[in-house]
Amino acid sequence: MQDTPQVLLRIKKVQSSYRDWVSLSSTFEGAWSALDHLRVLHSRATGSSQKWLEGIIGRCDLQVLHKCYHIIAKTIDVDLSRHSKQTCILEGCNQELDSLRAKWDDVESLLEGAARRTLDDLPNIATVRAEFIAHIGYHIVVDAANKQYLGVDCGLELMFIQDKMMYMKNDLMRRYDAEVGDVPSQYHDLVKAILRELENELLGFELELNALSTALFEVDASIALARVAVEYDFVRPKVMRQGRCFHCVLPLTQTSEIHFHTSRKRLVALLCAQMVESPVILVKDGRHPLQQLVVDTFIPNDIALGAHGASAAVITGPNFSGKSVYLKMVGVLVFLAHVGSFLPCDDAIIGICDRIFTRIESVESCTVPQSTFTIDVNQMATMLRRCSNKSLLLVDEVRS
Repeated sequence: MQDTPQVLLRIKKVQSSYRDWVSLSSTFEGAWSALDHLRVLHSRATGSSQKWLEGIIGRCDLQVLHKCYHIIAKTIDVDLSRHSKQTCILEGCNQELDSLRAKWDDVESLLEGAARRTLDDLPNIATVRAEFIAHIGYHIVVDAANKQYLGVDCGLELMFIQDKMMYMKNDLMRRYDAEVGDVPSQYHDLVKAILRELENELLGFELELNALSTALFEVDASIALARVAVEYDFVRPKVMRQGRCFHCVLPLTQTSEIHFHTSRKRLVALLCAQMVESPVILVKDGRHPLQQLVVDTFIPNDIALGAHGASAAVITGPNFSGKSVYLKMVGVLVFLAHVGSFLPCDDAIIGICDRIFTRIESVESCTVPQSTFTIDVNQMATMLRRCSNKSLLLVDEVRS
């Protein structure tokens, strides 16, 4: 599956290449296969899964997909385009183009014959070739070092010299100019006209194709999140909004008291609690999804933020103790929960967050006459001006 909206944008700008037509053909073919699988899954699914699949399939116009696939299939020779790395029109698509293609094939044999005939007339010259140059015509090409062997009566008229090669015409080349003509230019002009017609026809379905791509991209992203969740043992978080808990796996119970500085035993009980409206981030044995893949041993950590007004935490410790990893882990887990992903932890309750602000790295530049401290302070000021009581702010080492 390729990025169809970007391909259509290049087509609209008349910047398409053979890769775009090859990718569109494979994308439409893959989309048709994917929708067949989705229909099978929809027939077997129940509840919210069936409703979600029904929405995905409903956003895909199968008639438009089928029509667009066949528009390309009857015009573009996909295999030849992929092999030759240029857009090739399917044989039989256009009779005039087929005629020009056959004439162009004959041109090569005509040029070979003309070169041999000229060489026979010039016994002192080792090599002669005949070439066609667009908008200029057919020429006999001889190395300029052989100029002394060309007499006045050789029948060749010098047209120009380029890269130490003489380009000349004789009666045969002039006859080809008149009878055969500029076949390559005519061929390419007709190919461009056919492609413009094809592009206009496809762009008429731009909205439907973009909607189909968006729906299948959503499926692709969901499959990716599901595979990661299964392979790396992620769990389904409970997302809190206005005192209600969504995506709950187990029924929630009330707890009488919540403290930020809580023991692990207390946190386990807390994770099964019905939360209040204020934003909370409660995670048991959280793991950074990327960091855990590059180390032999990763020690999971709990997160308890937003409970009973404890909405800030200061992490201290020696160098290389994992402070920055812990900080980034908080942001990554909150972000993953908001995009619908399972989380790398044992259990989690995540409050709805409207923004995530970070001040983790300072990017210095000679074009910005500011000290590192000034840059850090400006970033902090921007965060504080734009944040709300539902925002997550992550700050790593504001220097003085």
